[in-house]
Amino acid sequence: MNGTNVLVGVSATPAANETVTLLAPEAGSYVAAVVGFANATGTTSTPYTYRAAVVTASTAEGNFTVSPTNPTASAGRPIQVTVSWSGVAATTPYLGWVEYPDGSGTIVHVN
Repeated sequence: MNGTNVLVGVSATPAANETVTLLAPEAGSYVAAVVGFANATGTTSTPYTYRAAVVTASTAEGNFTVSPTNPTASAGRPIQVTVSWSGVAATTPYLGWVEYPDGSGTIVHVN
């Protein structure tokens, strides 16, 4: 916005792996910054790996399926669905999104 960075996500847990997910972000440029909490005992630096993914309805790789496709659910009662992804390269990471009727969803990682 007018040359000013605006914080749109943060992950700050004691875990070694952090994740920030932007749901339906506006078009534009984004900056990812890592601020290390601490190095491992006896070390003076920590290597970081950054992975980004864009998930759109019009991009399809392989065959991503959810079964059942229209499950019946009741408020407050969990249901189980099965997600499978075939026809993708075994050495390439993929990211998918299963969206629920209310717009929320679940991220599916395939490493």
